[in-house]
Amino acid sequence: MDCGVHEGLGFCDNMRRHGYAWFMDKIDWETMTFRQTIRPIHDIQDPSMQSAYHARYSQIRDVRIDFIRADKTYQWMTEFSAVPACLDLLGEYLEQLCLCAFGKDIFAFIQHLLHKDHVKAALAD
Repeated sequence: MDCGVHEGLGFCDNMRRHGYAWFMDKIDWETMTFRQTIRPIHDIQDPSMQSAYHARYSQIRDVRIDFIRADKTYQWMTEFSAVPACLDLLGEYLEQLCLCAFGKDIFAFIQHLLHKDHVKAALAD
């Protein structure tokens, strides 16, 4: 049964040709998205994929917001690279952003272990 176009990142082909794994030119590394030429192939058009996406939308949204914040911090660090006090402050902000993202990941992993009465307190900490 053919399910349509099958895409990969080219590791197998590159290992065979060059002896090392490397990404094919499918990713825009500046925006961390698929290049425009292959994006239609990766659109979420299958109903089961759409339902899985919608079921986890809040998680995807949270991660997306974290990436946007990190990218904005990078932009500010570039803009204020000549101001050490700004770089220090932005570095501390980035550190806190990473710690918060780590905390969310840990909580998502252990949430099923917590008693329902303690979930709210765990989230507040």
